Amino acid sequence: MASSDVGVSPEKQFMFDDARKRWWALYVLCSGVLMIVLDTTIVNVALPSISGTLGATIEQITWVVTGYILANVIIMPLVALLSQRFGRKNFYMASVVIFTLASMACGLARNLPAMVFFRALQGIGGGVLLTVSQAILRETFPAEEQGTAMGIFGLGVVASALQQSELNRIWGSRAAGTLP
Repeated sequence: MASSDVGVSPEKQFMFDDARKRWWALYVLCSGVLMIVLDTTIVNVALPSISGTLGATIEQITWVVTGYILANVIIMPLVALLSQRFGRKNFYMASVVIFTLASMACGLARNLPAMVFFRALQGIGGGVLLTVSQAILRETFPAEEQGTAMGIFGLGVVASALQQSELNRIWGSRAAGTLP
């Protein structure tokens, strides 16, 4: 048994035997990370506009970012336990739903407490997505392809940040998706 296979049972070594399915899984996981990075960076840039829309001071509006970060950090240590209990795929899909619904709710938020609450929910979904994505990649690709898969995954994160910059240049604060 190779050192990279330690802790992985032989019957659950890889999620997909078909190489095409593995690469499609990578595409889906990169799409989830794209959502997280876009959301995080766009909201940071759009804070002054969100502040004006919600009538909040700079000190108050920083809770929109702080709530997201706190929820993100709090959920991360629990991800291993919860993904084992519910299964990585199910836990990943549930976190996509949580993140998406919370994003929609942020767009509908009309006051600061609602915005902070829904951003915290986004943080929970985002923390799960980022962490579980990497675990799924590890389970999906054989050792000889894991470096390539993780490299492409990392490029997806970088591409997300670059795409956010361009979206914000074109649409301004509307790119944040949090303003009605």
